[in-house]
Amino acid sequence: METTESKQKKLTSSWIACCTKGFPVSAYKSTPSSESEYDDKKKYHSGDSPESETAQRKPGGWKAISFVLGNETFERLASIGLLANFMVFLLTQFHMDQVMASNVLSIWSGITNFAPLVGAYLSDSYLGRFKTIAYASFGSLMGMLTLTLVAWIPQLHPPPCKAPQGHDCKGPTTSQLAVLAMGLGFLSIGGGGIRPGETVVKKLLLTNKFRFLNKAAIIMEGELQADGSNSKPWRLCSIQQIEEFKCLLKTIPVWASGIICFTAMAQQGTFTVSQASKMDRHLGPHFQIPVGSLAVISMVTIGLWLPLYDRVIVPPLRKVTKVEGGITLLQRMGIGIGFSILSMVAAGLVEIKRRASALEHAGPDGIAPISVMWLAPQLILMGFAEAFNIIGQIEFYNKEFPENMSSVANSLFSCTAAGASYLSALLVNVVHKVTRGKNGQPDWLTKDINAGKVENFYFLIAGLGVLNFVYFVIVSRRYQYKTKIWIDEEEKPGFDVELNVVKQ
Repeated sequence: METTESKQKKLTSSWIACCTKGFPVSAYKSTPSSESEYDDKKKYHSGDSPESETAQRKPGGWKAISFVLGNETFERLASIGLLANFMVFLLTQFHMDQVMASNVLSIWSGITNFAPLVGAYLSDSYLGRFKTIAYASFGSLMGMLTLTLVAWIPQLHPPPCKAPQGHDCKGPTTSQLAVLAMGLGFLSIGGGGIRPGETVVKKLLLTNKFRFLNKAAIIMEGELQADGSNSKPWRLCSIQQIEEFKCLLKTIPVWASGIICFTAMAQQGTFTVSQASKMDRHLGPHFQIPVGSLAVISMVTIGLWLPLYDRVIVPPLRKVTKVEGGITLLQRMGIGIGFSILSMVAAGLVEIKRRASALEHAGPDGIAPISVMWLAPQLILMGFAEAFNIIGQIEFYNKEFPENMSSVANSLFSCTAAGASYLSALLVNVVHKVTRGKNGQPDWLTKDINAGKVENFYFLIAGLGVLNFVYFVIVSRRYQYKTKIWIDEEEKPGFDVELNVVKQ
């Protein structure tokens, strides 16, 4: 008779083997033929045959990269270029007040950033990457054509208005707003299909984190078919599926901390634009800086900082911290949150100075005699925030999620930006209503920025950022990085890494 220990060991091996992939136990046993095939494969990859290199050459390479980078570059050029100037377009051409324009921009940005989740699902489950990107590229083209027609054809936007400060101007009609929304919708479809990322090959180990979820892998009577396959996939889960869900579950607190940080970043395209439009934008007697081009300051900051950080700062820092990236990914994200807080404080202080100058020396258009370069400090600080937090988030999600969730992992970053856009719209509407005076006094975010108090709105976001930073410190100190190993392409057939580790 078998001992209790041997029975338990046999049962453990059985349910782990079955649940790991949902296949029979026999599928994980190495046979002489599989050993021979493995040896042949190893010899084949060793380059003994002159034809092996040509036969094993995979599609892709630099030729494929040129197409991928080209497609991505032009999509981002269109979307980011539109985002930088869209606030100005809504204020000057559609005659919206800054609250409504900010809401339109935030809602569209939120939809666009949520769209990659749908694109990732369609790409991984139904269409495949090529068809998804092809359809999305067509959507981006249709969106840009529609918005070009909106700006070009007089019937698709309100008539020009020369009233001082933009008062009493005719707003857009319902049909004009519908065409505008259609163009933005096409762009959202385009962004949703192009932005999901590539697959990273990783395998997950069985962990003790959220151990109660491991019960989903225990085989009950009637849950296996005669051939050993899973007959009830909604009840019986594999170890891989359980660990995938654990990855998602434990990263949600970290993901939530990025929303307020991104809310601060979202102000670059809204109220920072309103500030710049009421400042002196001249560089010399003949050149005036376009309002939408100020975002270049933060982009240049990122472009200059990243090579300096990677090539100069990381190597000596790595020797001290013994961490591959100099500091951990969570530490990088925390530093980015800190810079976003400083950026909002700087924005508030600059707005106090700008508004005081405008009220004292304002011209006929309400433009303050103060250089627009006063906005550079807040944009530079926001550039550092993006360099640390955004890139840290992207690397964090790619390293913490398994291979068949890689597109969703990359899309999770976009969901952070989407949540921030909706939170920004919510804050704008709440502040607009709560701060409105009883006797007709203007609120913080009134149409005339010189009559409002945008600096208080910046300080409010900075205060939320401080609370978010405390929350992030608590979450990051308790976070445990995922245990993972890399799978070699020449892995032995039938060899299961999860089984090997668990059985030991």
